[in-house]
Amino acid sequence: MWHEARRQEKKLRGMMVDYRKRAERRREYYEKIKMDPTQFLRVYAQHHKINLDPAVSFAAEGPGTMMPWQGDNENMVDRFDVRAHLDFIPEYKGENSDWKNSEEYKEEQKANYERYRTMVLKEVQGLTEEQVLQQIYIEETYGEIPKFGTTEEEKNK
Repeated sequence: MWHEARRQEKKLRGMMVDYRKRAERRREYYEKIKMDPTQFLRVYAQHHKINLDPAVSFAAEGPGTMMPWQGDNENMVDRFDVRAHLDFIPEYKGENSDWKNSEEYKEEQKANYERYRTMVLKEVQGLTEEQVLQQIYIEETYGEIPKFGTTEEEKNK
């Protein structure tokens, strides 16, 4: 039994030595091929001609590049404009006064008040965003810490 344990120990020791040698060879290999990262930077470019001729620039920006949108000559768009591919452009109606008088608007205002109330209070207290987030983290992790000296009567009030 002792001989078997010794044989296994030798085998493990040999594996560890092999692993160390392999790691050393790998480290040496990577040290050899390690280079400055800027050497791997590749820049590709193409030669383009810049037209300084006013006639050429006018032709590029002229009325020939404009096209009617959905066949309507009143509504002209650039032929390269992405809006030329739209089927419908919705009309802007401005602010709706009925919306401001509705109950839904009032509920939205109340929800916004509750949504931003704590943010305003913390800003008035002079706390930074990091401090507030840290406090929220502590409260979520450990629960709210009760104040010392509170009695059952004060809690029931």
